[in-house]
Amino acid sequence: MQQYTPVIVSVVVSILMGVLLFAAQSGSAPAKSESGLLVFRHSAVFRRLTYLLAIGVTGLIAVGVVLKPPKPSEYGIVLGVFGMFFLLIAPMIWEATRFSIAAGPEGLDCRSPWRGRQFFQWGEVKKISYSGLMGWFVIRAERGGSFRVSLLVPALNSFFEACERELPPEKLAPAKAGYALLGRKLPEVPGSA
Repeated sequence: MQQYTPVIVSVVVSILMGVLLFAAQSGSAPAKSESGLLVFRHSAVFRRLTYLLAIGVTGLIAVGVVLKPPKPSEYGIVLGVFGMFFLLIAPMIWEATRFSIAAGPEGLDCRSPWRGRQFFQWGEVKKISYSGLMGWFVIRAERGGSFRVSLLVPALNSFFEACERELPPEKLAPAKAGYALLGRKLPEVPGSA
């Protein structure tokens, strides 16, 4: 049985990642704030699933330790497993609960767990590009700031509808590959036909 442990762990992790990806895309239309802004966040299902995953896996590890107590020489391995899991799930929970981006007539109100809060007026958005390697859109400002929006955020088509109303097509052109993944037609740049 021990020789199959890496395979079993790989299968379980793959299934969990698939469920997380499904949960991330299960969101509905963006919420409208009291001020009329369209607010985009990770789906409630995704946020709850990250908590459930943290509690469930930690519980399973704890049950395993209780049912088959480790030898003193194995304490480091048990702590390593807990630590590795924490390093994997903590950033996911932090991202799932602290990320939001609101699009309104004045610009984009971006809130990131990693970069804090930034506001980009539409006129100062330099470009929106797409990174296929990381799976996110990058909003860059003229003043040098940037903000990332993951493909895991639901209702991105609505987000780009708002961007297309306010930004000229040439500022969206660097996001062509991301538009294709969303199944969305990139606005034509005048004079490029």
